[in-house]
Amino acid sequence: AKDTNALPDEIFEPARLWLEHSQTAKWIQLVTPNLEPLLQKGWETTEQWFRWFGNLEVSRAWGDRGGGWTSSKAEKPPEGFSEHLSKAEQALEKAWQINPNIAQTAHLMMRVELGQGQGLSRMELWFNRAMALQPNYYDAVKLMSMYLEPRWYGSEEKSLAFARSCVASDKWG
Repeated sequence: AKDTNALPDEIFEPARLWLEHSQTAKWIQLVTPNLEPLLQKGWETTEQWFRWFGNLEVSRAWGDRGGGWTSSKAEKPPEGFSEHLSKAEQALEKAWQINPNIAQTAHLMMRVELGQGQGLSRMELWFNRAMALQPNYYDAVKLMSMYLEPRWYGSEEKSLAFARSCVASDKWG
């Protein structure tokens, strides 16, 4: 990350792998204090920086929340959750403006929507963008399916209808 002559993808791919090695809050706190300032200093105007930073903020949000089931949609998320998602949203929107051809950006925005719960139309927008760019994007399909589960924002009927639409689709590579 200190080599400012390196191509951004050569820097950000390993940085993404480090970030995604574990989604726990402790791991993110361990990895990012030295890495984040180096990446920002060298590439703060690039699409890769905004996407990586958005990914970082999504990871921080969900790392703080933890992976357990929520007993109620009304249950208050942990402190900082919405702030991290808001930062992620801003960074990822900027990344998308710079380069709207990266399916991972759309998938990360789906993860933001899962936490923010602004509505199915927003989730579908980012899902459709991801799938248009990468027709076999299993993680996007998996996340959309989860979004449509009763424990999140859907119902058994919506989840089943989505699954059937995937099976019937001829858009797979």
